[in-house]
Amino acid sequence: MVYEKLNEELARRRMVAAARKKCVIPATDRTFTSVWVCRDQLNALNDCLKQFTTDEYLQQHLVDLTRDQQLRDERLQAQAQQTSNPSSTQ
Repeated sequence: MVYEKLNEELARRRMVAAARKKCVIPATDRTFTSVWVCRDQLNALNDCLKQFTTDEYLQQHLVDLTRDQQLRDERLQAQAQQTSNPSSTQ
C-alpha cells in the first residue's frame, strides 16, 4: 500500500514536470506587476497545465514508472548474477 502511494506520488511529479516543459511561457522582466500585466499568459499556462495533468496522463506515467522500475530491477539482478558467478561469463 505504501509502495503504491509512493509510486503514485513519483508519477505525479513526473507528470507535472513534463507538463511544465510543454507549457513554457516567455518570461518578462517584470516582477511584482507581472501578476496583473501577464494575467492572460498565466491563464494560458494554467489551461495548458490542466490539459497535461489529467488522470489519463497520470496513469500513463504510472505505467512508465513501473516499466522503468522493472527494467532497473532486471539490470540489477543481471549485474548481481554476474558478480556472484564470474566464471559463467568466460
